[in-house]
Amino acid sequence: MRPKTPSPGPEWFGGVLGSKGWRRRVGAAFFVVACCARAAASAPSGNPAHGKKTPPPPAVAAEHPAGYLPEMAVVYDDVYRPPAKDLLLGQDAERKAESNARFMHGLLLEDASGGTDAQTEYLKALSLDPTNARLAVKVAWLYLAQGDTPAAVNLLKETTKAAPKQPQPYLALAYLYFSNLDKPAEAAKYAEQAVAIDPGSIFGYAYLREIYKAQGQEGKVPALLDRAAKADSKDAFFWLQLGALYAEVYLAQDPGKDGDALRKTTQVFQKALSFGGDDVDIIEKIADFFVATQQIAEAAPLYQRVVDIDPARNAARDSLARCYIALKQPDKAATALEDSIKQNPVQPHAYEALAEIYKDAGQEEKAIRNYEQSLLLNPGDVRGYEDLAKMLLRRSQAEHAVKVLTEARRRFPDLPGFTYLLGVALEENKQHQQALATMEQAEVDAQSTQPTMLDSQFYFEFGRVADQAGLQDKAADMFQKSLGLEDDPRMIAQTSNYLGYMWVEHDQHLDEGGDFIKKALEIDPDNGAYLDSLGWYYYKKNQFPQALEQLQRAVEKTQPADATVLEHLGDIYLKLNDTAKAVDAWKQALELDPQNPNVPALNKKIADTKAAAQAAPTPGPSAPPKS
Repeated sequence: MRPKTPSPGPEWFGGVLGSKGWRRRVGAAFFVVACCARAAASAPSGNPAHGKKTPPPPAVAAEHPAGYLPEMAVVYDDVYRPPAKDLLLGQDAERKAESNARFMHGLLLEDASGGTDAQTEYLKALSLDPTNARLAVKVAWLYLAQGDTPAAVNLLKETTKAAPKQPQPYLALAYLYFSNLDKPAEAAKYAEQAVAIDPGSIFGYAYLREIYKAQGQEGKVPALLDRAAKADSKDAFFWLQLGALYAEVYLAQDPGKDGDALRKTTQVFQKALSFGGDDVDIIEKIADFFVATQQIAEAAPLYQRVVDIDPARNAARDSLARCYIALKQPDKAATALEDSIKQNPVQPHAYEALAEIYKDAGQEEKAIRNYEQSLLLNPGDVRGYEDLAKMLLRRSQAEHAVKVLTEARRRFPDLPGFTYLLGVALEENKQHQQALATMEQAEVDAQSTQPTMLDSQFYFEFGRVADQAGLQDKAADMFQKSLGLEDDPRMIAQTSNYLGYMWVEHDQHLDEGGDFIKKALEIDPDNGAYLDSLGWYYYKKNQFPQALEQLQRAVEKTQPADATVLEHLGDIYLKLNDTAKAVDAWKQALELDPQNPNVPALNKKIADTKAAAQAAPTPGPSAPPKS
């Protein structure tokens, strides 16, 4: 073993590592460990219970004298060697190290209990390292929370002297002078100093912009932003925030009114994009800016890039789909939404958007399925129920519409609009009495909760329901109410024609009904439905030549052809004893609408007319003219 060297005492450690705090404790610990190691090394080897040494292995005994005990590995060296000089901390580094230790201790105290203990540690840390600008700002904020603004200001000013190249204290002073002391001129001075120290930080510019705004000096802002735009920064966050400032200043009111402002703002966001790499947050925000400024073609590839990098980012997929919709590329929009649904099937808004795309594309069955899926996931979507029900009614799927609207009415009993639509759906489903009762309830509910719903369209539908329920007088009252509320000539014509035709069809108020039909034709003289009504009016008046003239015009103007018009035409031909043309018109009506509930009556008319024609005597040859 090596010769034993006396172990140094605690005072020697103090001279090398310092005489206070943890240095003494670490030195004492080393001293104790070294002493223990020396004692262990000098103790006899082997098992003390046998009182003899453990013999060496045979191979070792062959090479060494008898009694040799091999030296074992020393875990703790009993000889202290001073550290190399280049590893020793200088006094400045020691102070910073202790400052950091106290700062960490303060954080622990703040997390544990808060209060003045943490602040005391922070102040001790700051006294050891007054250049720690971030710590100074933290302590200043603690002063501010205690209502001691002067102490906060004094501390920050001292820090600007100790760390004149750090921008944080200047920014904090700018904030305090602006927000707490109401001295915008002083605040602007400190914000300018922060910008001068770090022109690549956005905060100084943002503070100055707010200060100028508060002082009514908005004219200084453009030059300020242009100065910021010249900064030599590769920080994407800086350019992103600067772009937001440009957008707030120039584009908030009208994104397209100032071409130069839009150009400058776009250039700033493009810089953010160039330095942002694959940061999807930055890319998506820039895409949002392009959408806000109606630069949709530029936004779409950015959203696509976001979803390529992060396929689970469904908000970007939705935005991408809306871009494609705006660009009139519904196929791409549908693909984007379907991909989004594959990533996350629980997205009611995606199904709703997809439904609208399919609706606009005329693929209404797909639209219906997506509306239903959207409502399954979001049963509180009022508009979804309304859109789905209207689409079902438009496609004559009345039974399905009744189910949807019954559920909507159950969920939203305070919305009379669903009661109204349910009445319409019940009528379309031939449930006439239920439809009438539902419309009456809708009127009562709307009078107390939503009187604006009781417009001309409501009373037109109410009149139609009452007519189908066999209450023509009530229907006439509803149509008259509708006409009294309507300003649109097209709606006036539609309602007038319906009222006139209803009276004519039921042989009620024939002349008055004819007047309403003629009023409709004054507004829309080439409307095939109105011409048919007028022809039917003449038919009821037994004025068959006039009726034929109007029905022939109605057939000509009705495209595509209408079964009811052709049936009326056949009836008039029969009155004019032209059975062949009558049968031909009725057959055309059957071909057009084989599901018409009036089919049995038409077939009977055809059969009866043919039978009557066969039973009639055949006229003999005409006598030759006299010479």
